[in-house]
Amino acid sequence: MKMWRWVLVLLVVSGATAAQFDPSEVGFGLAGGFATATYDDMVEESRMMMGGHLGFSLTYQVQPNINTKITAGYGYFMPREDDIVYFNSDYTQKTMLYDIFVEAESNYFFTKEFYGLLGVSINMYTLKYELEDAAGTLETSAEGTNTGVDVGLGYMFNPQTGLEVKYSFIPDIAQIKVGVIYLFRPPKQK
Repeated sequence: MKMWRWVLVLLVVSGATAAQFDPSEVGFGLAGGFATATYDDMVEESRMMMGGHLGFSLTYQVQPNINTKITAGYGYFMPREDDIVYFNSDYTQKTMLYDIFVEAESNYFFTKEFYGLLGVSINMYTLKYELEDAAGTLETSAEGTNTGVDVGLGYMFNPQTGLEVKYSFIPDIAQIKVGVIYLFRPPKQK
């Protein structure tokens, strides 16, 4: 599905949940933690990178057991170095990954603390490669904007602090995120 269609879906869902909007029912806070990203490198081998993410989150309580959450953030992954064979030559491949994302998720609370989440995301990423051998260095990068699907579980220790584990399936790059949520102002309970 083209990106403009996903943006339209996000706007419609956001508009539908905000139909009976009361500003006191919006919570806001920070979300951040560790992440892993899996991608295919220059020689089409699957690789994994470790990193982190930090985002700003708005939460709206739609019903007593359902929240809608929108998070905008930045992901940074530790540079990785691998020895590879590319066009019958030995190279050292250095890889760097940066990710800017917007996620819209619905949280369904099974209990007062434990919830499942399902959402969509728009990700703008830059994947940079450096191939180095005795003759010199070749630099290339792949940039793109993709939509993804988020699935996960969360647990709120109290109304302000929680923990989430989620899998973000994004074409070309899949991520597993483990993070802490801190709400400066939790959403008003319905």
